[in-house]
Amino acid sequence: MSEIAGFREHLARRFAGQRVVFWHDPEGEYAADLEHLDLPGVSVIRVARDEYGLKNRLLREEPTRKFLVYRDGVVPTGVGNWLLDLELAYGVFTADRTSLIQNDLGLTTEGIDEVVRAHEKFFRAAKRVQSLKTLLEPEDSPDRLRAKMSAVLLGQQEHSLLELTRTLLIENATGGSAKFKSVADQQLDEFYWGGVEKIYGYTSSDPSIDDFVLWMFQQAIAGFRSDRPGGLRNIQLDFNSLRFDLRSQSALATLAKRVSTSISYANTIENADFRDLVGNDLFEEVDQKIISDIAREVAARTATAREVAEVVRKRKSSIWVEGYRKLYAAIESGSELLGELTSISLAINSFDDGLDRYRRQWYRIDQLYRQFVYAARTAEHPKPLEELRGEVEKFYANKFLFELGNAWQPHVDAADRWQSTVLRPQTAFYPEHVAPITKGGRNKAVVIISDALRYEIADELGTRIRQEDRFDADLDAVLGVLPSYT
Repeated sequence: MSEIAGFREHLARRFAGQRVVFWHDPEGEYAADLEHLDLPGVSVIRVARDEYGLKNRLLREEPTRKFLVYRDGVVPTGVGNWLLDLELAYGVFTADRTSLIQNDLGLTTEGIDEVVRAHEKFFRAAKRVQSLKTLLEPEDSPDRLRAKMSAVLLGQQEHSLLELTRTLLIENATGGSAKFKSVADQQLDEFYWGGVEKIYGYTSSDPSIDDFVLWMFQQAIAGFRSDRPGGLRNIQLDFNSLRFDLRSQSALATLAKRVSTSISYANTIENADFRDLVGNDLFEEVDQKIISDIAREVAARTATAREVAEVVRKRKSSIWVEGYRKLYAAIESGSELLGELTSISLAINSFDDGLDRYRRQWYRIDQLYRQFVYAARTAEHPKPLEELRGEVEKFYANKFLFELGNAWQPHVDAADRWQSTVLRPQTAFYPEHVAPITKGGRNKAVVIISDALRYEIADELGTRIRQEDRFDADLDAVLGVLPSYT
């Protein structure tokens, strides 16, 4: 028996929703096989130059019966086709594979048949076709059909050029190529590169993902400037999406490292002023350059604390910042510390004046020094901080600790009693802070005692607490007893 048995399913689906089906078979290939269709409840009628009588039978004599109207040979066109009105009403079935696939997909847009013929191999796999059908919409154009076919091959739902490209770049970043090969095997690579050229502006006589990646970063380096009509706006927008979307951020970072190495990017910015690079986060070498230069300028006092703080603020949005966050923190703390020490006055008028000025102002020096040391010690690559660290240690020891000690010691020596009018004594802590809370036994108070919790650390802790929702914190100091004890 001929392949007509394979058409039975398509015809059965048609008869499930309509009473009459017209079948055009110009070459008469299936004329001898009609009897093998075996469609329950369906009568087969062959058109034999009896169109008028056939129409009368369909519409008046048997208006409820199901008919398969078979026509072979050349079908008259226009008004010469007496069955045209019915064919337009019920549609025409053709047995060629392209038409069957198009009918199965439910697409009627002009040009769909050409796509089916050009990619016959794709439609031989029932699983692929089934996946494709879940993505299709009746008005899909040939280009949209190809895009969705590509999405099926890449194993995804999204079919936009951006999402197809995202998947291919993620694969390329891992060194793989299987997904792109599957697109090429189905002759859809030409369609993809055509879209890349039309929408992004990338052209090449021998396009490849590797070459496209290099081109894309080169356009980014140049600021996406172009004489091309419409410019490079589309690739600029999608490039940013690829870089900052968590789905592809890691892959784009890998590709950026590959590109920067291949073009020796570090050499191109070697003599640049770091101030001109603050808005550039294309490659990791930019952060390395900025950190090295700004640390050196902070040590030399040629960059102000305000300028450094602004640079650090802007670099926090860099995709590379995680690897350099502590270096930036150390530089910012060191810059502010040196700035404070350059203009600080450590004159003390009295015992109480010394206590009061430390809790209101000078504690900040200890805080900045601790923050600098912690960030510098825990940074993964602290070498750029060596010169700055030497300056910080020298200034902190000589300008702050030494001078403050010299200014404070005479007032300690002159004190005949260890007491202050600006700070309450440590012995008053319980009656003034705990007892009012626990009075009557209704409430409880928790007291945390820590030898290492210096005043400046408590200040930072209080700031963090106030940043949390529904919490507040106040900071005050008391005068410890001598000899001190916990």
